[in-house]
Amino acid sequence: MPSADYWFGTDLLGRDIYSRVLYGARVSLTVGLSVAVLSSLAGLAIGLVSGFVRWADSILMRFMDGLMSIPPILLAVALMALTRASVGNVILAITIAEIPRVSRLVRSVVPSLREQPYVDAATASGTRTPMVILRHILPNTLAPMLVQATYICASAMIVESILSFIGAGTPPTIPSWGNIMAEGRALWQVKPYIVFFPAAFLSVTVLAVNLLGDGLRDALDPRMARRVSDPMALLEVDNLQTHFRTPEGINRAVDGVSFHVDEGETLAIVGESGCGKSVTSMSLMRLIAEPPGKIAGSIRFQGKDLLQLSEREMRAIRGNDISMIFQEPMTSLNPVLTVGRQIGETLRMHQGLDKQAAEARAIEMLTLVGIPSLRGACANIRISFPAACASA
Repeated sequence: MPSADYWFGTDLLGRDIYSRVLYGARVSLTVGLSVAVLSSLAGLAIGLVSGFVRWADSILMRFMDGLMSIPPILLAVALMALTRASVGNVILAITIAEIPRVSRLVRSVVPSLREQPYVDAATASGTRTPMVILRHILPNTLAPMLVQATYICASAMIVESILSFIGAGTPPTIPSWGNIMAEGRALWQVKPYIVFFPAAFLSVTVLAVNLLGDGLRDALDPRMARRVSDPMALLEVDNLQTHFRTPEGINRAVDGVSFHVDEGETLAIVGESGCGKSVTSMSLMRLIAEPPGKIAGSIRFQGKDLLQLSEREMRAIRGNDISMIFQEPMTSLNPVLTVGRQIGETLRMHQGLDKQAAEARAIEMLTLVGIPSLRGACANIRISFPAACASA
């Protein structure tokens, strides 16, 4: 029984269970970490080759599918039956059973990366396939693979304990958690603590490793990291409704639209012509004339409800914090006024620049989009010239 001298009690041979459980932690952690590292390296190599080299995909993945069709424990038991009991053979058997999980994960990421423009550019420049994989594909697979490795580590410790418990794992002379529980199985009714303490240590360790995996997933996910550091979204739209009163009745141009955008995030609103994309954007800017339009719902930008602000407060936000690029330059630029004047007016209004600074900035902006610098004639360029390039 547990006592002051033997905290966890003693087994049938009088050995201190506390010391054996602590030593068993070394065995289980060695197996778990070794399997995680070896299976991750092997699975990473197989997944990269399978995902990038098309002709090898069907061969490697069919072999991996065959291994995945066998439960990992049964596969490990079968492999251990072919070898003698040792820690090294246990690591090898569990590693072979876990490789398909990593290879399938990496392979699922690689095809989308393979079609990226920077990969095409590297291939067109003459970079050899191994260097393309190592330089451009591999770094983008490390984050999900690291998270998967923590789960494999936890799974490997459980499988090792099961193998040792049924006598197909580490030798009985090595006090792993599975062996300790196997020895106490016959004495369960007399000394249940022999099984309880190693089982409790195994459960807590597996839980800790899984929590580490969850933490890595959150830390490596930029969107999750932003939510942890700043729970308030940059833009939150809830049940947005924009209706227009017409002689034929109420036209529900936008009805019940909700979304949120975090800082640094890009949101694409896709739909057919006339579905309300432009009306939604104009509603966010409060550019809908009321009447005949009516905007309802909630539009919160940096915690402020835009629908509750005055027109003066909205003018301070438009162009400084929220801007809109209209899709038709012929209607966005006034043909009566010069382009230089229209750009300069916006700069003077929202950035407080004087006339000379606004003109210099306008010339710089035109140069950035490929329009030649015409410092002396900038004020005389009218829409007849930049209409075609205003959307560039």
